[in-house]
Amino acid sequence: MFTQILHRPALAIVISIILLFLGVLGIKTLPIAQFPNIAPPTVQVSIAYPGASANVLVDAVLIPLEQSINGVQNMRYMVSSATSAGEATILIYFEPGTVPKINVVNVQNRVNIMLSRLPPRGDGGTASDRPPRRSSTPRLSVRSSSSGTRRRLVRAVSRMNSSIV
Repeated sequence: MFTQILHRPALAIVISIILLFLGVLGIKTLPIAQFPNIAPPTVQVSIAYPGASANVLVDAVLIPLEQSINGVQNMRYMVSSATSAGEATILIYFEPGTVPKINVVNVQNRVNIMLSRLPPRGDGGTASDRPPRRSSTPRLSVRSSSSGTRRRLVRAVSRMNSSIV
């Protein structure tokens, strides 16, 4: 069998195309909706202080807010970031299986306690539920430099999109 594949590359190509087709067919028939959601619930706190540098934002706002939010019920960990545009975000990750709306309320209560101690300028902190990312979603990037090819690519992508959905 293996010697036939070596001497006849067309047979190897046909076998690999059949395996590829069976793999695509298998992926399309997987019952993805029946799998549990394993991404942890996430709450995002957004803060805006226009004109503040990232260092000032971290020292004056993010550290006190993180200290206040730390210890929220069912919290796993948090990640924060600040930009030089005066915007900051804190992402709080919770244990899987917790109710996202209750997590938002708990975080919002902690943020409201800390708002009176923060510098007065800004919109305050807003906590919102952040849906989990779908890491298994395939993405396709298409690029063309000429206009004729671009139209053909747009048609091909729209056909692929309609066949996927």
